Amino acid sequence: MKDLVVVLTGASSGIGRAAALALAAEGATVIGVARRAGLLEEVAGEAAGVPGRIVPMAADVTEAEQALQVAAAVEARFGPAEVLIYSAGVYHPGPVAEAAMERLGELVSVNLAGAYFWSRAFLPGMIRRGRGHLIFVSSLAGKFPLGTIAPYCGTKSGLIAFANGLRMEVRPLGIAVTTVCPRVVETPLVAGHRDDLVAHLTRDFGVSRPEATARQLVWAVRHRPREVVDAGWAKPAMALASAWPGLVDWFYAYKRSAWARRSASRSRPGEDGA
Repeated sequence: MKDLVVVLTGASSGIGRAAALALAAEGATVIGVARRAGLLEEVAGEAAGVPGRIVPMAADVTEAEQALQVAAAVEARFGPAEVLIYSAGVYHPGPVAEAAMERLGELVSVNLAGAYFWSRAFLPGMIRRGRGHLIFVSSLAGKFPLGTIAPYCGTKSGLIAFANGLRMEVRPLGIAVTTVCPRVVETPLVAGHRDDLVAHLTRDFGVSRPEATARQLVWAVRHRPREVVDAGWAKPAMALASAWPGLVDWFYAYKRSAWARRSASRSRPGEDGA
């Protein structure tokens, strides 16, 4: 990966941060994009001494004009961007009927619309050169949606559909499109939601680490697959969901009742909810 130019959104924390460090360790020049310039600088500092480097570029992924500006700056300073990894994302759980309108809007803006903007900004250069690679970090929730996180699932499912359609457009032009779908990952994105669905899923089925998804992203950059799915425990559930959707609905309702009892027992003195 020596001298490979990779633009990576969401690079200040979580999966994006781990991926930036992993790619730099392989020799890539990683243009790390996020809103928080201070955190980007910290991540860049952590890459000191590795074969590659991380170059911070603060930008808001929801602003189309900023995507165009970053694309122009990268081209002028580093040359062609061979790879765009869209890893920016937000997570707001809760029932749809209780969701704040601004949070619903943010889910769509960051998780989905931003991917449109950044693809549009970098694709023309890739098309001119006849090569390139777009990687979108979706989620297992995009393939296996669950209640109380329906808006989040919708954006991640939409991202998969966007990537699949885009692949049909650009594959004949020499450009690869990959979706990476990790399971629940221990990141700041979900750290503040320990009493919701994610907490119960991680307790029952385990949790992955950002470094594991980062390794999958490095592998994807090298091999340009159509899709990388870290299903783990969800493999049987995904097969059931495809064959018998009603059974999965029943199982989800059963688990929700069990999780509710667990949460109630944890709230009572002298019980740990085990």
